[in-house]
Amino acid sequence: GKIDLSIIYDRIQNPNVVIFKVADNGIGMTDEQTRIIFDAFIQADDSTTRKYGGTGLGLSLCRQYCTLMNGRIGVESQEHLGTIFEVEFAVTPPHPISESIHPKPEELIISTTKQRDNTVILVIDDDPVALALAERFLNKNDYKIMLCDNGDEGIALATEHQPDLILLDIMMPGTDGWNVLSVLKDNDQTQRIPIILLTMLDEVNLGIDLSAIDYLRKPIDWENLSTVIDAVHNQDVQGRLLLLDKKSTQHDVMINGLNRKGWLVTSTDSTERAKALLTEFQYQGFILADEIINDEQLDLDSWLPDEVDLPCLIIDNNNRSAPQHRGFNQVAREEIVTSQFDSELKGEVS
Repeated sequence: GKIDLSIIYDRIQNPNVVIFKVADNGIGMTDEQTRIIFDAFIQADDSTTRKYGGTGLGLSLCRQYCTLMNGRIGVESQEHLGTIFEVEFAVTPPHPISESIHPKPEELIISTTKQRDNTVILVIDDDPVALALAERFLNKNDYKIMLCDNGDEGIALATEHQPDLILLDIMMPGTDGWNVLSVLKDNDQTQRIPIILLTMLDEVNLGIDLSAIDYLRKPIDWENLSTVIDAVHNQDVQGRLLLLDKKSTQHDVMINGLNRKGWLVTSTDSTERAKALLTEFQYQGFILADEIINDEQLDLDSWLPDEVDLPCLIIDNNNRSAPQHRGFNQVAREEIVTSQFDSELKGEVS
């Protein structure tokens, strides 16, 4: 067999368009197969996968890449005769493209011509193609962008620059996405930053449990991602909460639930750290675990700083009917993210 590549450019009749054609004389495809060939995880048929291998992602990524570069890709094929793929691009792209996927430190934030309320998005992914796709999409939608290709650098950038949102890949060498997510959510400087996971893995429950705000499978549906970003960006913020609780899966699930309700949560398992935070920052509510109260033998009346006056909740899964701490509402852990939570916090339920 053979493969022919041709490039068509007419600077007189159509100077703003260049067309690439790739033709082969291979097995070809039916009309039905050409209609679905650009869908994710699709190949012509099962026998193609068995004989030639592959995951069915290549052409789906090609189409996304072309769309983000304001181009198009099409296919013509005849079964048993061969296939022609045609890709068309504008010669001059309408949006500026940064010179490198790895900008210099002083150029980490890539400015666009119009900035959507100065929203800064950090993208962490070891795949340069994925970074390029994300950059082009976010540039088209007028966001400020930071890009990095490894987990350690991503943690450092998030801590230093405090982006408004993080897009995080899971499968990375070295410090993978799960570790990055865990580190960022354990750090009171970064734990309030919304994180959207982007990955080929089907681990949506684990991602949400670990406090990711959402989870999208690759190849990314960019319209869906845009909807998710807008939802996060436009979410009404209820206020800031301080949580004194031991690290656990239930702890992470609770924080994620509060985030989804619009609460910004700072979490610590240290009583001394919690006391310092209460003195240093202004919160709209304080939640603490009964387990820590018992372990530390805290006298809440003397422990709570005098100048702190805010609604307080105690997480108590044992006996809500007989409050043990005067002036504190007590609530079961699973009720924290229910519709009754706001009234509990405001002291409207005794």
